[in-house]
Amino acid sequence: QIKSKELALDLDRALLVQTVQTRADDTQTAGKMVGLISATTSNVKNLGGTSGVTHDAYLDLCRTIADRGGDPDYAIMEGTNKLIVDSWSADKRQWSMRDKELAQEVAIISSGFTTQAVVYDKHMPATDICLFAQKMNYVAYGLPFTFEELKPDAYIRGGYVVTEATLEYRNEASGGKISQIKN
Repeated sequence: QIKSKELALDLDRALLVQTVQTRADDTQTAGKMVGLISATTSNVKNLGGTSGVTHDAYLDLCRTIADRGGDPDYAIMEGTNKLIVDSWSADKRQWSMRDKELAQEVAIISSGFTTQAVVYDKHMPATDICLFAQKMNYVAYGLPFTFEELKPDAYIRGGYVVTEATLEYRNEASGGKISQIKN
């Protein structure tokens, strides 16, 4: 059970951050998948190593995506960037009487251009924030997870896991990314 969960998390990471892998044309093995971040090559706001993401840079990317006909509904980021985005609402704190807690978290960003759910993902690199339209991205599973056992040895059992998955990114203009953030 636990190992299956770890394999699923590895696949989720690959769907998000897998980089382009080149191979020889005469190779008999299948090509490697490109993750969502690497597939996003248009609507890129490059901060050039600027320290932290700014609200203006985020809104500028939203404006660019909207001008090109996109409507992203998710913003995925890692913890440091999520804390920065949460700080944009420092003057809008929420008190929950039921839970008796003070919450200072941004769950949805609504600008004049688009509205996104802000999602933390531990697999996102700290240097990127990715905005995408969920309806334009599909994951297809060609094979379910299966375990292929190698020839048993007297002392060691071994094997490998086989699965097949791909990310279909239907409209690149529907999303974008902020890259080269220095945290």
